[in-house]
Amino acid sequence: MPGTRQAPDRSAQKARTRWAIVEAAAGLLRAGQQPTVAAAAAAAGVHRATAYRYFPTSQSLLADAALQVIAPDFATAFTAGHFTTTDPADPAALMDAAVRTMAELMFQEEATFRTNVRLTIDRWFAEKDRTRPDPDAIRQTRRFEWIDHALAPLRDQLPPGQFRRLRYALALTFGAEALIVLRDVCRLDPADATEIMRWAAAALIRSVTGPDGAGTQ
Repeated sequence: MPGTRQAPDRSAQKARTRWAIVEAAAGLLRAGQQPTVAAAAAAAGVHRATAYRYFPTSQSLLADAALQVIAPDFATAFTAGHFTTTDPADPAALMDAAVRTMAELMFQEEATFRTNVRLTIDRWFAEKDRTRPDPDAIRQTRRFEWIDHALAPLRDQLPPGQFRRLRYALALTFGAEALIVLRDVCRLDPADATEIMRWAAAALIRSVTGPDGAGTQ
């Protein structure tokens, strides 16, 4: 309608605020302190009421903060471990190294990842009854940092729709959800579960880079 103004998109700002709270809580954990929502808000320079909208309980904050502490630093992960001999122009090799790195972390800290899933589900139920649910309060993930880095060589080679589908499909191949399916539904041990995740990621990339997949919508 003429004269109406569209509400500004504040999703990026909300994500930054939420991440600042998580980073502050992780800093408290590294210092040997048990973070509360109020303490993390103060350390992040965020109003306490705002912090409680993202994290209604200290337990919900603790799960994300714990993952932040144990997760490998993204900036250095791609120059260490499985990435040291990886061709930076090979998306399949980069994705394989990412899956292997994250799988090792997940199976070393399986309880932490499962706790995060449980709390994510709790947050979903808490948000669904709100008049205006806030999706940013339910779950944040760094998974796409890894995926986007691996797929960078393909970004300009694939049609946008195909690139988007590949990006989202790869998000299913690792992370806590994949861990639960492979461990609890498929009853696999960590080694076999890791191999399945690697195979799935490779198959998805091969589906768009192979002779029958490249450049198709």
